[in-house]
Amino acid sequence: MKYFRILFAIIISVLFITSCGSSDEADIKAVCQKQVDAINSENIQDVLSTLDETSPYFKSSEQIFTRIFEIFDLELTLDNLKINKVENGLAEVELTLTTKKKSGPEFSDNVAVSLNILKKTENGWKFVESRSKSMEPLKK
Repeated sequence: MKYFRILFAIIISVLFITSCGSSDEADIKAVCQKQVDAINSENIQDVLSTLDETSPYFKSSEQIFTRIFEIFDLELTLDNLKINKVENGLAEVELTLTTKKKSGPEFSDNVAVSLNILKKTENGWKFVESRSKSMEPLKK
């Protein structure tokens, strides 16, 4: 359970993880899915490419994700994505993710909901910040 709590806190802290138009909405959905796919494939460069380099969490992200990838093999599924608002170059996005352990030490599979702030940059939408709203263990 200790690893689970640490891992969950790290993922939420790191996953930082605007005008609202269909293009913005599609781009926001794409970067959210890209981040999930990058975590699933344990591709640290792709994970970092979804994060805003000006975020205070950016520098530590590579070390944190590298360590997570060394300890666990996890499978994330993006169950729901709700764009709450898009204005002034920022988007507020609620993500519901299911996380299941494929291998590694003790871990509780779970469904977590997070509130994420994304920023529109010249390189597309990037995660700036993520906050946990809820987390429930999966029933076995």
